[in-house]
Amino acid sequence: MPDGKLLHIGNAQGSGLPLTVTDAHNHFRIPNVSEPGLGTHEPAGQSANDSIRFAKASGLPETSPAEQTRRRRVIRFESLLAAGIGSVLLLLPSGCRHEPSLAGTRQHLDFNQDVQPILAARCFSCHGPDPEMRKAGLRLDLAESAMKKRPGHPDAIVPGHPEQSELVKRIESKDPHHLMPQTSEGEAKPMKADEIAVLREWIKEGAAFRPHWAFEAPARPPLPTAMSDGGWAKTPIDSFVLARMEKERLKPSPEADKPTLIRRVTLDLTGLLPTPAEVRAFANDSSPQAYEHVVDGLLARPVYGEQRARYWMDYARYADTYGLHYDNSRDIWPYRDYLIGHSTRTSRSISLPWSRSPAI
Repeated sequence: MPDGKLLHIGNAQGSGLPLTVTDAHNHFRIPNVSEPGLGTHEPAGQSANDSIRFAKASGLPETSPAEQTRRRRVIRFESLLAAGIGSVLLLLPSGCRHEPSLAGTRQHLDFNQDVQPILAARCFSCHGPDPEMRKAGLRLDLAESAMKKRPGHPDAIVPGHPEQSELVKRIESKDPHHLMPQTSEGEAKPMKADEIAVLREWIKEGAAFRPHWAFEAPARPPLPTAMSDGGWAKTPIDSFVLARMEKERLKPSPEADKPTLIRRVTLDLTGLLPTPAEVRAFANDSSPQAYEHVVDGLLARPVYGEQRARYWMDYARYADTYGLHYDNSRDIWPYRDYLIGHSTRTSRSISLPWSRSPAI
């Protein structure tokens, strides 16, 4: 059965929860259920027996070995077909999406997001912060250096006038000896047309530099306005998501059904599947805040704290033993409980403001 197809795992009362094959594999922990020839090396009989055991464990109907063989052939054909279609799409000049033109943008270009990555990839090796590698005394990562007058050299950047900027003249030049950027061997490596367009538009807008984001005080940006909102955006974050989707020529997917929604959010916040009773309660809750109530309930559970704390424990290399030499035990479990309690909203005894978080 191809991954992603919904299964229906029922309980004793007949109600059930839709799961994907991947969810079911992770939930029941049945080993060796992969189809032979698709990344595993188990004998066909072994895989068929594992699949039958998986069906028994999950409440699915059993299938005969002949049916298992037929399904394997179908899956193999679908995999080859998908790989072939993907290869054809990769060979297309621009794929299935087209980047929007700069003329159609409604916002000014941002130096850190739009311009600096191009300069870093194309120019900084010769005109960046390294004084040993810098050529012609031109440094493009700082405004005061990029616009500094250099005796015997034209102005690299003239804010508001790309046609007078030597940077634009060089990257648009047709002369291979004059064209920039160039390799260390003096071979011209022309920029892409969209990169040139970004730099030209940025200079036309005034060539505004910005420091690294870590040195700027956080500021709440204005909400973008999407052309095809239609009431889809429910929160400020939705407005940013929809604006970026429009930029990529994408459209929002239809809202998932309630059993799928509660499965997703419960797995994400707790690492566990919701119970059938929780699915029924959410499906029967017709209030506008039904989803918010589910999320608030999950955030208040100790298991949410366990799920969140394990990431930081991995970063801190938490372990109950030393792991080397004699592998002696060490009593640091209070730190584990401290993290779990700190991550759980309802823990009042050891809850701290985030400014005093152990992860800061």
